[in-house]
Amino acid sequence: MSSRSLLSFRQERAEKRKERLAAARSAKRAKTFKAIKAKALSKSMATKAANSGLAFQHIRLAFTRKGKDGVKTLLKGTKLRTARVTASSRIIDSICGFLEK
Repeated sequence: MSSRSLLSFRQERAEKRKERLAAARSAKRAKTFKAIKAKALSKSMATKAANSGLAFQHIRLAFTRKGKDGVKTLLKGTKLRTARVTASSRIIDSICGFLEK
């Protein structure tokens, strides 16, 4: 095996490992949405939030600090330079209603 192909093989393995780790982290974050999925959030929206790096604790903390505006800012991803999850007021209201209980 030439040194060039060995290098590309190593890079490919490293990329695959990074992808597996990212998928595992995302799956772990998605599990944190278990309680809210049944009541206020669809499975696909919970997965989208988890893939963006958010866990349910982040949404709860944003709600505790700034209420609906905090959740809206967090999920829109405008000021915090995070990935946009949703800007739907219906979904944000549903999440906030769940957190108020």
